[in-house]
Amino acid sequence: MWDFLAVFPDQKEYMLYDAPGVPFFLSPGRVANRTEKNQLVADDKIRQYDAVLPSLKKNEALHKIYQMPGFVGDPSSGGTFQLTKAGEQMKVSVMLTLTLTLALALTLTLTLTLTLTLTRSP
Repeated sequence: MWDFLAVFPDQKEYMLYDAPGVPFFLSPGRVANRTEKNQLVADDKIRQYDAVLPSLKKNEALHKIYQMPGFVGDPSSGGTFQLTKAGEQMKVSVMLTLTLTLALALTLTLTLTLTLTLTRSP
């Protein structure tokens, strides 16, 4: 399998720190908090339902983006790239994207571990 570093091994530092930023996607939905999505079912098991809910705030932001004269896209697709307050595409470096993803994964792992520990306590 080929990947960027297999083809351009000398470009690793550029890719991580100096390459053009990665844009943020603005979804019309939001992740529900635990009290909204977790339910106790038979045999004292916890299940998640409706983990993604519509967000009025995000829909308002998307509507503003769709109305911009320079908008190119399909509003029925359900989302677009997020904009800064200055109206430019929000972008971050690849390294920051990887760092945020790792932080989120660790947070989710710790949260799940704590939840399972608390629900199994006598």
